Amino acid sequence: MDRNVSILPTGRRGGALKATRPAQALTLRGTTDTMVPALPEPPAAVMRAIGGSMVAVFDGNGDYAGARLKLGEEAVDLRPEDVPMLRQQLDEVSADLAPADSEWLLGRVFTLLQHYRSARDPLPPVVEQAIAQDWVEDLAEFPAWAIAEAVREWRQTQKFAPKICEIRERCHRAIADHARLHGALTAALHKLERRPDARPTANAIVAQTARALRRV
Repeated sequence: MDRNVSILPTGRRGGALKATRPAQALTLRGTTDTMVPALPEPPAAVMRAIGGSMVAVFDGNGDYAGARLKLGEEAVDLRPEDVPMLRQQLDEVSADLAPADSEWLLGRVFTLLQHYRSARDPLPPVVEQAIAQDWVEDLAEFPAWAIAEAVREWRQTQKFAPKICEIRERCHRAIADHARLHGALTAALHKLERRPDARPTANAIVAQTARALRRV
């Protein structure tokens, strides 16, 4: 039985083909980047380790609409040599899930609330600030692209001001595919790094990371 199903889009909207990501330095794109990132397609070794498989997706007209990543119940074939690739894939997904910049988030919240603010019944500035801070606190865990997508969806489909929980629900929905892949990669790494035959590889990665940090 499949644990979950994730669709790999090419971008925020429109038709989807199999998504790939160029090899380049990672950035914390979640902080202010509001474009929904394509879910990275795991390499074959990663797919094997997390028990994943790719399935074609077709729309209602029978046209190809993208690729679907199916994750199994648990890691299937874990090998010590897969640790670096699993870690790299996890770093990419983690970068996409990096929390939004707090100043950007505060401005986004103020803008959203102004769409539904009544000019005939204004709130004192101190109250508006306190309300906005509540929103920032409750949305702080999400990346900017998920917040922007949730706000955009609400603004385009709803007549009345949202509650925080309603935007949080949409944010959770926006990051669901990334969160599932993140969880599968984390579980595979934890399971693999606990194996005696994987410890040299894992310890080598830790040592390499420590050396890199010392050079910063």
